[in-house]
Amino acid sequence: MVEEIAKMIAEGRGQEAAQAIRRAKQEGKTGSDWIVLEAELAVMEGKIEEARRLLAAGLEQDPEHSEFFVVLGETYSFENSNLAYLCFEQALLYCQTEEDEEMICAAMEDLRKRCGFRVRETSFLIVSYNDRELMKACVSAIRKSVRRGTYEIVVVDNRSTDGVQKWLRDQLDIRLIENGRNVGYPTGMNIAYRACRKENDIFMLNNDAVLTPNAYFWLRMALYAGREVGAVGPMSNEASGQTISPVPGTMEETFLLAKGINLPSEDPCEEALSLTGFAVLIGAEAAKSVSMEKDIMDDRYSPAYFEDDDLSVRILYAGYRNRIVHNA
Repeated sequence: MVEEIAKMIAEGRGQEAAQAIRRAKQEGKTGSDWIVLEAELAVMEGKIEEARRLLAAGLEQDPEHSEFFVVLGETYSFENSNLAYLCFEQALLYCQTEEDEEMICAAMEDLRKRCGFRVRETSFLIVSYNDRELMKACVSAIRKSVRRGTYEIVVVDNRSTDGVQKWLRDQLDIRLIENGRNVGYPTGMNIAYRACRKENDIFMLNNDAVLTPNAYFWLRMALYAGREVGAVGPMSNEASGQTISPVPGTMEETFLLAKGINLPSEDPCEEALSLTGFAVLIGAEAAKSVSMEKDIMDDRYSPAYFEDDDLSVRILYAGYRNRIVHNA
């Protein structure tokens, strides 16, 4: 029955599909596949906000459902090709069939050819000092959140003493730079920035920060909402000006809470003077605009503190905007 209704929608038989969906709901048919059908019908009828509302409800129950992101991408196809591309890329992350993967890749290729397309890959920059288990959790979350082959991880270790260096050396997808002494956070981040691919967007991430499912995706959606956006930052359980409420007490509570947060939202962003430096995603153009002789941060703030405020203000002075993303 699901396939039959999907065919109706594909053939433009909207009224017939709507009647079939209503009958199915009366019969108690529920689940992700039915939400996808309702959302696709809403897109076909031009009811974009209704489609996104349906998808938000679906993603709260099943945040790794590939088809939700495909339909979400369709809602952006004529509004913002970059956002549509990000949705399809997220669908690809969760895709489980070769046939669907081919269809998604074809849609992404079409979007790449559009005027104004500018989506870039991401360089994750991390300064390490001890906290081996936290670093493992941080890197593991990156790997789960980002499609393989579309990112790099650059870690600068400030002469840790707890064995984290050995673990980092064994990770084939991490470019490790080992300092002979603890040079502090701003200098360490500058070393990482010099080593990364400058054509990429830059994600400065603390080693104790763990990405929840789809948080990275919604940060990118905020970054590519318009060319005026230079940097975005997420919510957290402990970050000045960016703390969620209620504050979760455990990692399990954090991930459970995130299921109800990392969702489509009508107006999720807040303009900000400063972004807290635990996790800041900066567009490649903005990063180049504020870099100082190949450095992204001002070494004068070493060993730490206020370097994120300084960076945020320089991004504003360069003509960009900083935004806190409440659905990440």
